[in-house]
Amino acid sequence: MRATPAAAVELIKRFESLHLERYICPAGYPTIGWGHVCPPDQPPIDREQAGELLRKDLGVAEVAICNALPGRWLALSDGQFGAIVSWTFNVGTGAMRSSTLIRMVKAGDLAGAAEEFPKWRRGGGRILPGLVKRRAAEREMFLGA
Repeated sequence: MRATPAAAVELIKRFESLHLERYICPAGYPTIGWGHVCPPDQPPIDREQAGELLRKDLGVAEVAICNALPGRWLALSDGQFGAIVSWTFNVGTGAMRSSTLIRMVKAGDLAGAAEEFPKWRRGGGRILPGLVKRRAAEREMFLGA
């Protein structure tokens, strides 16, 4: 198991923003904290609870990535692993597992994998400027910038 690097956690927090009350994200999901998908009747939370939800969600992404990349995840740099965690946190583990990005990482085509990040810019069926910026930041992190 591998933990999300601090730089990736900060990237996630920057793009998700902290919401202590439930809101509907641009993709249409009820969300709270730093991007935690929640039940529609979710009561408000405090900053500590938001941190706990984020750690739990990151743990789910970390395990899914390590399972999807057996043996390969050990060879990734912190930037590469962190970028994949941020992206997986946002797109979900199912989308991650079936993605071309993960297939390219498995095949050792890291340059090709980096070029997959910008393709994941849609939410709720439309291109979202925030996702365009996030994917650019994830790509840069993946490339070591």
